[in-house]
Amino acid sequence: MVTLLLFNPRAGYGRSRAAAEALSWDIRRAGHDARLEPVGPGEADEHLDGAFAAADAVVVVGGDGTLHHLLDRLVASGKPVYHVPTGTENLFAREFGMDRSSAKLLGALATPRETRVDLAEVTVPGRPPRSLAIMLSVGPDAAVTHRVAEARQRATRAVGHLDFIVPGLKQALRPHFPRFTIRVDGATLVNDRRGMLWVANSRQYALRIDPAIRADMRDGRLDVVFSPCESTVGALAWLVRSRLRNHVASPDLVYATGARVEFEATHEHTAPKIQIDGEAFDTGGDLRQQGTVVIRRDALSVLVP
Repeated sequence: MVTLLLFNPRAGYGRSRAAAEALSWDIRRAGHDARLEPVGPGEADEHLDGAFAAADAVVVVGGDGTLHHLLDRLVASGKPVYHVPTGTENLFAREFGMDRSSAKLLGALATPRETRVDLAEVTVPGRPPRSLAIMLSVGPDAAVTHRVAEARQRATRAVGHLDFIVPGLKQALRPHFPRFTIRVDGATLVNDRRGMLWVANSRQYALRIDPAIRADMRDGRLDVVFSPCESTVGALAWLVRSRLRNHVASPDLVYATGARVEFEATHEHTAPKIQIDGEAFDTGGDLRQQGTVVIRRDALSVLVP
């Protein structure tokens, strides 16, 4: 078996390169071929087409952002993917019980078992479509992600949980809650209400808050969660309830599933922010944001540990 190991040199405070190199040695000692390639900002990737074609399996060493930016290549290749987590949250790896253990990875390579999971495609006016594996959100949490992304561009190292504290406090002091109109499979779910929106393919979310607790990557549907609120206190109350797993019992929560989700988010003073799979999604500075999220059934092959 030929295994392609893709690593993000900036993910995990530089741990990704060391982890990928150690794994490549373990893979070779187990009798498999291993090819090691860096990916991410500043890395040339023209050669990756040939690397994907020669591989039997792809191992992504990095965070959710590294995997997110490889989704289209992975889908096009048809090769099964395994995620070795070295990022901040590692939601995809958590979904499948993957970790940094070489023994677990070698077991998956020795007796390959594949499962196909759904992805989704996000489109907004004026931007090319973007693939989604885990979730999209619009609201304060996405605004924090954008603040962290701006800081990351200026930093010379990777970011971790502590790097979210100051952006989170700034957002809490000056919260912005867009007004949403949301349609699921053509039916209006929310009409001109302030709050926070999640469109999820996976139940996983940062700090195990998991708003879309019922989401399943194999059911051919997206889970749509809308938490109505207009203040930081209200938003924190929803996040705490989500962490305690009792938010779905609230009659105020809006929870639905569907194959196609359309949303419009508007704000009077600032452009509503969108994040996808934990990555800031730049849609320009419009005070009115529109988007469509459509399920892509069985799009990605996953190597099960």
